[in-house]
Amino acid sequence: MPSPSHSDVTLIVRECGERTADACVGLLEEMFPRQIVFRVSGQPFAATLEKSLLQGLAEARPWTLCIDADVLVLPSLIDFIDEAKRLPDHYVEAQALVADKLLPARRPAGNHLYRTALIPKALSCLPKGASLRPESSMMDYLGQAGHPYHQSGILVGLHDFAQFPADIYSKAALHGHKHAYLEELLLPLWQEWAQEDPDYRIAYDAFVASRQSPHPQPSPEIHHTTFPLQPGRPFQNLGACQQSTFSQCCVVPPTSARKLLHCVIALRTTLLD
Repeated sequence: MPSPSHSDVTLIVRECGERTADACVGLLEEMFPRQIVFRVSGQPFAATLEKSLLQGLAEARPWTLCIDADVLVLPSLIDFIDEAKRLPDHYVEAQALVADKLLPARRPAGNHLYRTALIPKALSCLPKGASLRPESSMMDYLGQAGHPYHQSGILVGLHDFAQFPADIYSKAALHGHKHAYLEELLLPLWQEWAQEDPDYRIAYDAFVASRQSPHPQPSPEIHHTTFPLQPGRPFQNLGACQQSTFSQCCVVPPTSARKLLHCVIALRTTLLD
């Protein structure tokens, strides 16, 4: 559904090789048909964050929307933007919720709406050294400086659906190290869902393998080389496909971003209940 009037928002997709990058852009272009969607990338993520904020500042619109390329947005994104625009002027940012594929919950991830007038202060609060969570650290500094953020309860997208098997493996392994206490919850769910979706078998194997290996040294970049696939377990044996785009991997390739979104929603509608 096209946006009625949000020409005061700069649209930015932050990407790092995600399979759904083109789909993410396509959904935003459908929602905002008369606006440019800027694509920003860089390494480490702190560089991407800085580049996206500078892009918003350069465009000089009142609001700067940053969506990560592993998020597929829903029409309710418009409601979230409307809600954020009613915030007091000292609020620097608003964030909504996404339905996460690996962690069966609605949680804040991959979406940020910044008040462009406060981006210079945000840039001054970027961590100087390596940080695993530069955006969170920046928001903490801004909050201490009197510029809080708003956490919305609106669900605006799907997170980590239809990603490359190597990326699924890496993220699930990271969950195994960071959220070991969730093992009794996640592993039975992933084992059951793997009967319909091989992504969950990859996630299951990655989580289990991560519990049997030492945690890697802290690094500002987490990717599939950080948690490599275990020898003898190629993705082909797991029924997954490792192609360049999600549309190449769909059983019925979607002809538009909207059909792609419907395809993904049908995959795990229980997350939206």
